[in-house]
Amino acid sequence: MGIAHKSFKSKHRVLQLFIFLFVLLSGFQAMAYDSLFTVEGITVDVTAENSVAARDEALAKAQRDAFTVLAKRMVAEGQVGEVSIPDDDTLNDFVRDFEVTNEKLSAIRYIGTYTFRFREKEISQYFSYSGVRFTNKSSKPLLIIPFFQIENKTVLWENNPWLSAWANADLSGGLVPVKVPIGDLMDVSDIDGPRGIRDVSPIRLNAMLERYNASEAVILIAMPDRPLAEAKENDIAPAGTLSVTVYRVDRTQPERVRDLVYDVDNDETRSDFFKRVVLGIHQLLQVDWKQKTAASILQTRTYEVRLAVVSIQEWVKIQRNLMGVVGLSDLEIKSMKPKEVHLTFKFRGDVVQLRDALSRNGLDMDLSGDPDFTRQKKPVYDVQKDSKVMYKPHSIGSGGFYTPPEPAAGDEQFIHTF
Repeated sequence: MGIAHKSFKSKHRVLQLFIFLFVLLSGFQAMAYDSLFTVEGITVDVTAENSVAARDEALAKAQRDAFTVLAKRMVAEGQVGEVSIPDDDTLNDFVRDFEVTNEKLSAIRYIGTYTFRFREKEISQYFSYSGVRFTNKSSKPLLIIPFFQIENKTVLWENNPWLSAWANADLSGGLVPVKVPIGDLMDVSDIDGPRGIRDVSPIRLNAMLERYNASEAVILIAMPDRPLAEAKENDIAPAGTLSVTVYRVDRTQPERVRDLVYDVDNDETRSDFFKRVVLGIHQLLQVDWKQKTAASILQTRTYEVRLAVVSIQEWVKIQRNLMGVVGLSDLEIKSMKPKEVHLTFKFRGDVVQLRDALSRNGLDMDLSGDPDFTRQKKPVYDVQKDSKVMYKPHSIGSGGFYTPPEPAAGDEQFIHTF
């Protein structure tokens, strides 16, 4: 009896530890939402009867402008117009806090620049009641590797206007956080550059991701035509075209996923043109992420899953991955076994969207949903740690770029950041 009692007590303590870790990680998840619900750089200039009235009107206007920015950021393309701006009293309740800088005040005029932090729950509920599709989670940081290729010459770290354009652009405030390598000795050691994509080693790329705290990388190879290549940085480019090839590198080999072409506008300098292209690609990243993750509250369903785990350490990692899934909420543990966890959660999307969302967070999901818990009306889906190797060393051929691998069977719906 004493041994049995000790065993039960031990299991009880393990369960308590699981619950403690779940609460702790939930706090980490809440912290991760802050940047998405923060709107910066809202500048207003208001004239009124007196300074007090001008300041009050400026705050109200700034809140409305900030809400508009947040709606454009979160709501699916084409549905932003369906979301009305709340009245000022309601909007006040949506704001957690705000900061104001660069204030200028006269007898009848007020100028200020605001930063607003909105309440996640209230904003999400408002968009839900509006009946639109929206996303309420930003992606994990994306590391940009910008190669610049002129004819047969490829550069990365030295004399690379494409890298400079990315490094100097304002890329804050989006759904997809972007990081750009600084090109220090460690970066140069990891990726040399002259051979282009053939210089990218999976192992060394992993080291860069860890160093920049990024979860994914994208290679952007920019190729100017002759007129653009010959234009100086601050000179008006008489004409020119920049072709940008996008490669994803989260599989065993880099994979070409998109080709983009940009033309120089009239009276546009080369540096201004590159800045415009960078901001355009950055916006495409935001739109792509929103299209792949947005869903409406009407699509919210309750899912029941069985998680295969081999240790408490793995369970903690899997739980952290689950908490990073866009649209997943109300996670509840039903039962726990030494190597299996039975749980339920709500997800804003269908089962295919759930499978894709889990895949983005390192988890495999079996769509067959074979129930083996007693008297379950809904299927119980098997979920386990992703078995795919993200960066597997492989041999590099002597010519050209990698040949993109054929997608695995059933993997056509795999969704990545871009």
